[in-house]
Amino acid sequence: MSEQEATPKARGSLNESQRAELALFGLDLSAASRRGGSASRNRPSAADWVTLDETQLSTLAPFGSERTFEVGDVFFRAGDTSQDFVVVLQGSVNVSVHDDTTDTSVGRHESGQFLGELGMLLGQRPLVSAVATTSGRALVISPESFSQLMHTLVDLSDIIFREFVARRAVLTAASAPTSVRIIGESGSALSMALRAYAVRSQVPHTWVDITTVSDAAALLERIGVALDDLPVVITPSDVLRRPTTGQLAASLGVAHDEMPDLVH
Repeated sequence: MSEQEATPKARGSLNESQRAELALFGLDLSAASRRGGSASRNRPSAADWVTLDETQLSTLAPFGSERTFEVGDVFFRAGDTSQDFVVVLQGSVNVSVHDDTTDTSVGRHESGQFLGELGMLLGQRPLVSAVATTSGRALVISPESFSQLMHTLVDLSDIIFREFVARRAVLTAASAPTSVRIIGESGSALSMALRAYAVRSQVPHTWVDITTVSDAAALLERIGVALDDLPVVITPSDVLRRPTTGQLAASLGVAHDEMPDLVH
C-alpha cells in the first residue's frame, strides 16, 4: 500500500483554537491510551453527558433533518467509513464497544444529548457502535453539514468539542474496553512502532504481550492467525497481520503523518 493510499483525509471540523487546545489535551489522552496508567472512570450514564437546551437544539435544526427510530435501529457501527452527527430528540440510544465476541456498553444518550466522540472531528472511523434502545426521534446531520456548523456556530462548536475530548478520555482510560487490540511481543520493533503510532494518534487500544499470555496458542487460534503473523492488530473492520503504520492508519481512518511507514 502506498503512502498516498494509506493517508485518510480528515474532515477538517476543528478551528485553529480547537487544534491548539487539542494539542494540550493530547498530552493527557496519550498517557491514558497507553492503558497501563492509573486513569479510570466509572462507566458514564446519561446524566454524565452534556444536554442541549431548546435554544441550542433550534440552532442545530437547520443543519439536519429529523427522523424517527425504533428499538434496534443502528445509527452507526464501529469501523463505518462515514458517520452522521446525531442528536437524540426523544428516546434512548446505547453506545457500546465490541471486543472479540462481547459488546460492552460504554454509555447511554437520551433526549437533548448527541452521539459521537473526538474521532468525528479528526475524520477517524468510529470506535463504538450506537443502537437505539427505545423508539424516538433524532436530528441527523451529515458529515459535511457537521463540518459547516463546527466552523460557524462558535458557542455550540466549543461545547461539542469539549464534550468529544472528554469522551475520548473516557475511552482511553485504563479501565475502559476498547475495539482495537495490538497483539505482539514487547521486544518486537514493529510491535512497538504500532503501539507508539496508536498512542500518538490518540487511538484507544489494548496492548497484549503474547509472551505473557498463559494459553497463547488458543488466543491465536481464536483470532485465526499464526505466531508468524505477529504483530497483529484487530480493528473494528480488519484483522491486520504485520501491518505497517500506514496500513493501520488506513484501517482506522487516522491521518498518517506522525512517522514514516515501516516495512514488514
